[in-house]
Amino acid sequence: MDLVSNPHMIDIKQNLSQKIRIAQPRCIFCAGQEASAQMDHCPPKALFTKKQRAKGLEFGICNACHQPTRDIDAIVATMSRLMPEPRLDAEKNDIEKYAKGLINNHPNVANLFSDGETLPDGNFQIQAKGENASRMHYAMHAFCARLGLALYREKAGKFASENMRIYANYYSAQEIYQNEIPDAIFKVFHNPTPLAAGRNSSDNQFLYDTYYDGNPTDYFVIFASVRESFCTFVVIQPDLLEFEITSNKGAVFRPGFLKGLDYRDVEQWQRRRREGLQE
Repeated sequence: MDLVSNPHMIDIKQNLSQKIRIAQPRCIFCAGQEASAQMDHCPPKALFTKKQRAKGLEFGICNACHQPTRDIDAIVATMSRLMPEPRLDAEKNDIEKYAKGLINNHPNVANLFSDGETLPDGNFQIQAKGENASRMHYAMHAFCARLGLALYREKAGKFASENMRIYANYYSAQEIYQNEIPDAIFKVFHNPTPLAAGRNSSDNQFLYDTYYDGNPTDYFVIFASVRESFCTFVVIQPDLLEFEITSNKGAVFRPGFLKGLDYRDVEQWQRRRREGLQE
């Protein structure tokens, strides 16, 4: 049978990536500057135990924006497994798997975690210092901003335009347990839900909530918790000039920041984390 003359057959033959790229022909991470060439899972499969991720939150991404996400995902997946202590055998196996994977496939990423130590309770504490700490912050901020752009597309039904600014921040498990997250966040987000499809659910591996004021401000905020290890807080709107970046907490990006991103380049991070504050 001629598939061209039978659109229904064409639909059956299309895989999920093709369907996503047809529905989202322009890359959502660079304000549609480039055509979608691949499908991006955001959050990535690597965050979930045994990579068993429920369907949903898949997005069109161009090659240039997709290129740096591999190392970013490796860093975030490792960070998400350091605390709390794994409870299931599958979670323990995941830690060993990612440790070996970092050493073999991402030696530059593995170096970020070389200064840590194992605590008496079995948890691993990161003690990254100097440039290694900056590199880790860069990767984490980039992940948060990418997640923000993805959820903006999901909620608003459009990609963030070039004039938008993305404030990205994250809080570690230690900060969570010490109640160092601003109370205002919990006043807005008090009922996060898991990524779920059918019988599959991310449960406590990924929980998120969003707020969107589409008219007239186009103001968007997300809060997400990743494996009880860290949480993200992202604000997207046209004007973020009032946001102040102190120490290593937070960054303000523009859509397209993933292009050419190299988390190892500390000077690049210092420039890019403030580029959204520039007129």
